[in-house]
Amino acid sequence: MKTVDLIYHDAGGGHRASVTALCDVIASQGWPWQMRLVNLQEVLDPIDLGRRLTGRRIQDIYGLILNHGLTLGATHLLPNLKVAATGADCGGGRRLP
Repeated sequence: MKTVDLIYHDAGGGHRASVTALCDVIASQGWPWQMRLVNLQEVLDPIDLGRRLTGRRIQDIYGLILNHGLTLGATHLLPNLKVAATGADCGGGRRLP
C-alpha cells in the first residue's frame, strides 16, 4: 500500500478541515492508499524565524494578521513561507516541492 502525505497548514483556517475531508473521500472510495496528514508548521518549526524572533509560530502570526484585517501585506508572507518550506526536510530525506 502506498503512503500519500497530505500537507496542510493551520494558518488562516479551513486547511485542516479540507485535508480531513479529502482523506474521508479517498477512504470512502476505497483507494489503496495510506493517508498521512503532515502539519507543515511542525516541519518548519526548526527554521521558523517568526518563532525565534517573537516566540510565536508563523501560522499564529499569519492568523493574527488575518484576524485583525491586516491582509494588505499578507500576500507577501506566502511566497516567503514557500521559500522557507523549499529547503525543509519533510522526513525520509525528501524535500518539499
